[in-house]
Amino acid sequence: MTGSRGSHRRTVPRQRADGKVTDAAGYDTVPQVQAAGPLVVGVDGSRSATEAVRWAAAEARLRGLTVSLVAVPRWPARRHEPAPGTLLDGSAPVYLAAAAAVAGEVAPGIVVTRTVAHGRVAGVLREAGWEASMLVLGSHRRGPVTGTLLGSVGMTVMAGARCPVVVVAEPDPWTAPAAPGDPVVVGVGAGAAAAARFAFDEAQRRGAPVHAVHATRAVHPGTRAAVDRLLEECRRLHPTVEVVARVLRESPAAALTRLSATAQLVVVGARPGARPPGGSVHRAVVRHGRCPVVVVAQQRREQCCDPTGR
Repeated sequence: MTGSRGSHRRTVPRQRADGKVTDAAGYDTVPQVQAAGPLVVGVDGSRSATEAVRWAAAEARLRGLTVSLVAVPRWPARRHEPAPGTLLDGSAPVYLAAAAAVAGEVAPGIVVTRTVAHGRVAGVLREAGWEASMLVLGSHRRGPVTGTLLGSVGMTVMAGARCPVVVVAEPDPWTAPAAPGDPVVVGVGAGAAAAARFAFDEAQRRGAPVHAVHATRAVHPGTRAAVDRLLEECRRLHPTVEVVARVLRESPAAALTRLSATAQLVVVGARPGARPPGGSVHRAVVRHGRCPVVVVAQQRREQCCDPTGR
């Protein structure tokens, strides 16, 4: 969470000439997604993908949306991508049928669609997310996204998605399941307005509090006031949501990972063009988080700054 060079900017919402509201870094304050789009879930037959389906079904019931299940057939290593219509792995329809059954058990009555798509996994999922409300992926706790979404593929999906990406890990026997009163935790850093807005929307749907956390190894005198300014619009739009704002002298990745053990959701904002894709904080939280993690991309307009206004 480093400051921008030169200028001193406050991280507060403002309106551009085109009518869109941004924070001081020039990021749009709301995710650029269609509100009525489906929840797209990557399905590969793994246990973690099944957990992603469960989460998506419950979320679809909360939002009144459909669930779109997408499976990509695999092809042997060191071979060219198969031509359309060539199914080298006949398991994809089976995986989709099993996933649809799970979704129906979690949320009876929701609409579930199934798609067998051909192509590179990252490209297929990113394209499926163009008109989605969210893109939901499964993850092992030992590493990034699992199955057909291993390693850099999952990170590429997160870095290039046009909608929020939710990463759902396999159940952890050492962590208690989330309870309805557990908070939605949001990391408040550079360009965090969209992530904060998403977190407040989710908290209101769930009847949960928001814990807004700015973690940094160097706390400056104006940090807490800047965090409060950043949250001002969200508090106004969601007056019934309980808010706990915290400034911690700790690395962002460590703080958010630790707090995920008692949260029902952790929300982080992603800077466009970050290297590595999604940023090191997001990689760490996705890899080690103990609850579902939502990565909300920002639309970059100008140079970014941090909540200290530096």
